[in-house]
Order: sequence, then structure tokens, then C-alpha cells
Amino acid sequence: MVVKDGGAFAEVEGEGTGKYAPVSELLEGAKGEVLSMDMADNKTLLLRWRLRAGSAAGEIDADVLWKVEFNLISGRAIKLEVEYDTARTSPPAAAVFALRRALVALSLRGKGEAGKAGDSSDVDISQVGSDPGRFFQQQSQEDQFQKEAVDFALALAVLYALVTGLKAVL
Repeated sequence: MVVKDGGAFAEVEGEGTGKYAPVSELLEGAKGEVLSMDMADNKTLLLRWRLRAGSAAGEIDADVLWKVEFNLISGRAIKLEVEYDTARTSPPAAAVFALRRALVALSLRGKGEAGKAGDSSDVDISQVGSDPGRFFQQQSQEDQFQKEAVDFALALAVLYALVTGLKAVL
């Protein structure tokens, strides 16, 4: 997935971007409020939300726009563009927030260029309840295989019960 974060300083590509969460990791008491969710076209979702959080330099109050582009066949998110409007935030707090986002992007860029695979902890689904992005994070291959195996076993159990029930009736 390609992640572009609010400007020219942060563009990251690779599997390590599955858990791109500078807001929840770097801010104190971050809370998100979804303002709107619209489809720009048949493959692009526009998610507008408001971020309120604390930082060492002051309170952060920003409007955030996520442009999420999906693969129409698989339904997976393939591109995320993030834009921040920090007009209601004091200049020192906005500068600290931009610097923190840049540092997160640089660390992810280093991971992406070093191996392009990321470690398994980078692709876990977010467990933060207030993170609006948790709906767009993808499952790892191991989780998907386990889910498919359980679904297959349940289908076999239902088929077996149906056959044994029909044998008893007939």
C-alpha cells in the first residue's frame, strides 16, 4: 500500500505501512470524530474526521481528510492519502505534530526500503477503538489462512450433519 501523509515529506510504500498510525502512537489522549464518509468515485473513499489530542507544545485540533483508494477486484486498500488542516491549532503544536509525522514516515520509509516486507507486528490490525483507520487495515496472510481453514471445516461439518440427517430420514 502507498501512504502519502500531508505533503511532500512523507510518501511510503510497502507492507510495513499496514499499521501507519502516527496519531495514536505519538499524541496524548488522541480522539477522533468522524465528520463525513463519501465515495468520490467507485474506488475512492473520502473520510473526513476531526482530531483532538494533546502534545508537549499544546493542544492539537485538526481536520483530517483520508483519501482511500481500493482495488475494485479484491477490495483491499491500495493507496492512502492523508491531509491535515491544523488551522485551529497553535503554530508550535502544529509544527511539533508535523515533525512527529515526518519522523514516523522516515522510519517507515527505512523499513520499506530495507526489506519491503516489514515484520509481522507492522501488519497487525489496530486494536485502538478510537482509530478511524482500523476499518481499512488488512489482515495478514496467516490470519486469512486460519479464517479460511475454519470456514472450510465448518462447511464440512454442516455437510456431514446434513448427510447423516438425510440417511436417518430415508
